[in-house]
Amino acid sequence: MESGNQTIWSERVASRGAGYFLDVRETGRGRVFLSMAQSRRAEGGGWKQDRIVVFESGLEPFRRAVLSALRVMDRESGDRRRVELEEVHRLHPKAFEKWTPEDDEELRRMAGEGSTPSAIAEALGRTERAVRMRLEGRDAVLASEGRAVPAGSGAAQAVPAAEGRTGLAAGAGAGGDEPARAGVSPGSGSAGSSRGRRKEASSPPPR
Repeated sequence: MESGNQTIWSERVASRGAGYFLDVRETGRGRVFLSMAQSRRAEGGGWKQDRIVVFESGLEPFRRAVLSALRVMDRESGDRRRVELEEVHRLHPKAFEKWTPEDDEELRRMAGEGSTPSAIAEALGRTERAVRMRLEGRDAVLASEGRAVPAGSGAAQAVPAAEGRTGLAAGAGAGGDEPARAGVSPGSGSAGSSRGRRKEASSPPPR
């Protein structure tokens, strides 16, 4: 911290290998300013930090610019997400729909005959990932993708192949939402709890 500066307010935001530090400070002469710093891992190890400072005189134009940027980001993200969902529904008409008993019966039949997840997905109008989650269990699929899974699930140690499966993963019922929630194995917890554990496991960037 700069000599003579007093911190009035401070907030830290963590995001995938980086930390963002926002501080409202006051100089020794009574000038209030906003300090924002990003701390991220540098190539070759260590951490790299970038900082910007905004004083009261430039705060209002800065606020307007940031709000405008956030509105554009929200609009663009929403538009792109809608396009992505439309494409998913075009390719997989039953994506995000509940699994019916008839769906599960056909899934078992095709898996028992040795059909691949890709072939089953095409037949059922769902994504291949949804079929794999229904067959293998959510934790096993996440582990195969290198994503965090709840401790004790055993999915990280044994990720079974979907081909040749003759039944659904333990805990998969006929109801529930499309793939991410259907077929959740016992003890998997919510997506939020997995994210929370992932954050706790990562080492926070230095200030």
